[in-house]
Amino acid sequence: MVMHQESIQHWLTFDALTTLAFALLLYQGGQSLLKRVSVLRKLFIPAPILGGLTFSLIHLIIYTTTSAHIMIDTSVQIPAMSAFFACIGLSISMQKQKSLGTRALSYWLLCIFMIVIQNSLGIAMAVLFDLEPIMGVVAGSAALSGGHGLSLSIGPSLEALGITGAQSATVAAATFGLIAGALLGGPTARIIIKQNKLPVTLTPPKEIPKLLKDVQEKQEGFPAETFIQHALLISVIIGLSSALIPLLNLLLPDLTLPASVLSMFLGLLAGTLLKRKPLMDVQENILEIFQQLFLAVFLSMASLSMRLWELKVLALPLFFILLLQSLFTVIFNIYITFPLMGGDYNSSVIAAGMVGHSLGASPTAIANMEAITSRHGPAGDASLLVPLGGGFLGDLFNVPLVLLLLNILT
Repeated sequence: MVMHQESIQHWLTFDALTTLAFALLLYQGGQSLLKRVSVLRKLFIPAPILGGLTFSLIHLIIYTTTSAHIMIDTSVQIPAMSAFFACIGLSISMQKQKSLGTRALSYWLLCIFMIVIQNSLGIAMAVLFDLEPIMGVVAGSAALSGGHGLSLSIGPSLEALGITGAQSATVAAATFGLIAGALLGGPTARIIIKQNKLPVTLTPPKEIPKLLKDVQEKQEGFPAETFIQHALLISVIIGLSSALIPLLNLLLPDLTLPASVLSMFLGLLAGTLLKRKPLMDVQENILEIFQQLFLAVFLSMASLSMRLWELKVLALPLFFILLLQSLFTVIFNIYITFPLMGGDYNSSVIAAGMVGHSLGASPTAIANMEAITSRHGPAGDASLLVPLGGGFLGDLFNVPLVLLLLNILT
């Protein structure tokens, strides 16, 4: 941890290990809040988001009162995210999945429809408020489905075209979406579950310690060699993924494939090959341990990145458009995504995930789903469909569409 003093701001820098420790501390803080505040559990608010919002509020107070800014090294986040998705791929390959390709296509088409509606609604509201039409795209899929990455990439172009404050507005809109996606995904699933009286098993808080003890007893006696074999398998997958990304970028420069998605594909491939030729016994309970560890690491780190002071640049019309987009996203997932994806518990988890990535980002979607499944149990193929359809495949449609609208509307 290093402190830097400058003429305007004081910088407090956390290195990678300090950030890791701090992120896990906030994760535990979020878990403690969930245990103590029943309404947060009922609304399925993710523990990493609670911890991250707590830190972000403290960071906001420090920033606005002392001009101090905390720099965080999140270099561990991407490898942890890749390892998590490698575990997802391995776990899915161990299960019997029916019509996965058809469901993946259905979910992708829903994501595309959501992106089109986001831009249509945004542009219509921008015209209504006498704003530049392109600002409707900023408050549409550019900042929401696209997240901070796409927002930061188009901001300078908009500024160059004479749209004053476009860079700040795009980042602020993405920050708004990140928070909205994290806070609305769980309540959306709760509405669906109650409204449709879905058969789910609720784990009372008093029984959680007993269940954890049962799981621990099942996991006792793991040979160290078996545990190390699984760690080696995951390491090989994420290492291969990291090595292949530059090669894919060289061969297919127009295709941006996240390391996490490639890790998931490689995990699926590795699991399928190991089922046909069992060089090692892949055990789902050991994968679950690694999965929970990597999930806690990368979600907690992702939640630390929210800069609440960026919201202050949102003008009232843009803020209203984003509120309307959030409301539409919730309604869309309750009445369209949920029934079209099957109308069951698995579909309610998928809907919560779609709220997360349609407004925020893939980590937000995963956090939303984990908050539900940690209480009600696994949700089939949701953990595969949501990050794939809402992440990589969604970007394949969203990025060209945003660039096309940028050229047409400006």
